[in-house]
Amino acid sequence: MGGIQWPVVILRCFGVNIGDNVIIEDMKCIDDMHLTTIDSYSRLSSTCRIQCHTFEQRSMKYRSVILGPHCILQPMSLILPGVRMIGHNRLMSCSVGTITIDSC
Repeated sequence: MGGIQWPVVILRCFGVNIGDNVIIEDMKCIDDMHLTTIDSYSRLSSTCRIQCHTFEQRSMKYRSVILGPHCILQPMSLILPGVRMIGHNRLMSCSVGTITIDSC
């Protein structure tokens, strides 16, 4: 389903807050759909991963993830729970986003 807008339409039906002109190559990149917000003009590679949950000390913990406008997640990048990318950010290939990233 890469290269078309059907993943965006389907993810909106599942509860993901998605802005305008967002390109998502694969729906598998988002685990917890109800905790994810993706703002306008963002791009998600097919092998990136947005994860909003962790299993720590025998309990499941959930935190929302917010991607601001013009954020790009390249292949094999990982966003951990609680991360807020404010806008105009790029997470390079094979990188892990663990903290809030302010805009440039």
